[in-house]
Amino acid sequence: MKSFAAVLISCSTAYCLAAYGQDVTSPTHGTINVLLANKNGAVLITDSKISDSNYKQISDHARKLFKLDDKTVCSIANFYSDSGPVLQQTRPNGFAALFQSVDALVTSFSQGLQNQPQNIRNNLTVEQKADALAQYEGIALVMLETEKRASSKYSGLTAFQQLIVLGYEADGTLTATKRVISVEPDDPNEPALGPVHSHIQPEKTCHIMDDFCSITAGIEFFAQKRLNMPENFAKEKEMSAYLLAHRQHTESKLTVKDLEAFAYHLKEVSEGAVAALGKPVIGGDIQEATLVGGKVRLSSPKEPFIRLPKYQSPTFLIGLTTSNVAILNGFGADKTTVLINTVCSEGSGIMLDGTVILGGKYDRCNLFFDGRAFYLDPRNVSMKLATLVVGPHSNDQVVDSAVASLPPDIKIACWRDVPIPLDLQRATIWRVGYSPDEEIESIPSPNNVWTPQVQRPAQVEAIRNALIHCGN
Repeated sequence: MKSFAAVLISCSTAYCLAAYGQDVTSPTHGTINVLLANKNGAVLITDSKISDSNYKQISDHARKLFKLDDKTVCSIANFYSDSGPVLQQTRPNGFAALFQSVDALVTSFSQGLQNQPQNIRNNLTVEQKADALAQYEGIALVMLETEKRASSKYSGLTAFQQLIVLGYEADGTLTATKRVISVEPDDPNEPALGPVHSHIQPEKTCHIMDDFCSITAGIEFFAQKRLNMPENFAKEKEMSAYLLAHRQHTESKLTVKDLEAFAYHLKEVSEGAVAALGKPVIGGDIQEATLVGGKVRLSSPKEPFIRLPKYQSPTFLIGLTTSNVAILNGFGADKTTVLINTVCSEGSGIMLDGTVILGGKYDRCNLFFDGRAFYLDPRNVSMKLATLVVGPHSNDQVVDSAVASLPPDIKIACWRDVPIPLDLQRATIWRVGYSPDEEIESIPSPNNVWTPQVQRPAQVEAIRNALIHCGN
């Protein structure tokens, strides 16, 4: 029996942003995001400029505001894109195209959300969407940082990302929330060496009913000063409506037009202030989302957005809870699946090949593995007494490498011993292209040489026995 509490997001085609504009491969950043909301509605705006690390303008036409689904929008600040150093050997095979730009990541996420029935999407709260997207972006930054640390050109600069997510809950309530995503070293005493992990900080959340809410991101100092101390800027005529409401404690009664005008002013003063400091990283046209009366409206510049590299669209499984489901994500041998906060209980299984596992519990779960690369975030995943099911195309080297990256209590079994009919396994789990009557041949290790990475003798023996039993 299946029990689901989740949303399945599936994207299958590659997508390229606007077909016009220049290509971007250098690291880019910068921005201002302003969200103002009260009982009358909400306004979220961003600028459109991106700059390199030397504050040189790259483009005034970068997409920073996204419609995640028909009830939710998202803005991004700070890190924007980076192709990373050319170190293909440090990238998990098959995942390189996922980690090129925040635009690509958010667009992939939003496309998947919008393709689902509305009743399924409504099972996710605004904060759940924000957390899922933040985890996905966090692992992208970790992969990028890992590549840079392996490069001789590593500068020690670590990218970080800010998200503002705004949307309607299932009951119609407006919620706004901010996440800050950073990369931190596992060993604080060796900040420029060794492995790193992502850190996600929920910075502010507003459940907007009768109150006023303001959230900013990016270069927010100048906007925050005006929000918190409007009396000091009384000479700015654009401050008049907000200043009066602040004095009378009636910010919650400002009209949406008032909110919009004030948000535009905060963007303009921020742009002017950073330009005066010789760091013109805010600018370009305004991108705006307005949420009023249960509806979401986006307005974007008329100029096409800057072109970024093509990317792969993975399949997402968010917050899935299952029992007795033989295989959760058998979507094809060449597909990539991202599992976010998924629970795989005893009697269920996942395809490990081509899978990014971010958070969740996989205790006593079957992990079907046929040799393709996978990524597991060890800090946020519980995986106790799970079983690695060795597939028909595995060999000693790839299985050994997989076991080395999994918990020490992992069990190892042959695919022939799993209580799923072999014909069904061939059709739904292992690589396609085989008829039920065709014997699947294994891939031998290069030169039949194997130096185990696993240092636990019992597991080395278990690997050998499983492969012998499978005939691999």
